Amino acid sequence: LSDVAADLTLEPPASTGDLAGPPLVDEDWLVISTVHSAKGLEWKVVFVLSLADGAFPSGYALDDPDEYRSGGAFIVPEAARWETIRKNAQADDIKGVYQEAKSNGYDVKTMRSIVRLRGMEKHHRDEAEALLETYKAALGLG
Repeated sequence: LSDVAADLTLEPPASTGDLAGPPLVDEDWLVISTVHSAKGLEWKVVFVLSLADGAFPSGYALDDPDEYRSGGAFIVPEAARWETIRKNAQADDIKGVYQEAKSNGYDVKTMRSIVRLRGMEKHHRDEAEALLETYKAALGLG
């Protein structure tokens, strides 16, 4: 492993990406970059090594000790932004599933109800079903 690590160089992704050529459809790849060279670039998944209080950003990279103490301040908004992007992507995926189900003749409203019920704990689901039965009986829909 140390031989592999010794062969790696940290370069801006554009320079190493040019050498790799276009990926094949079934091929995964890893981009190793410095934080500085990655600014402004976006990936679906990012791992930051040594992302821990007191270790990131490096105290050597900052002139003012106060900047070091608040180093996480710049990463929190970025993490929140990516969480929003992830949730929006999931919402788009879910919407696509329901659209496909509807085009295949399924009743989407019923499917959503079932998914909602499956997400409940059993005692909450039993309570919701009992309440529905009570309302149905009161309205003569029994």
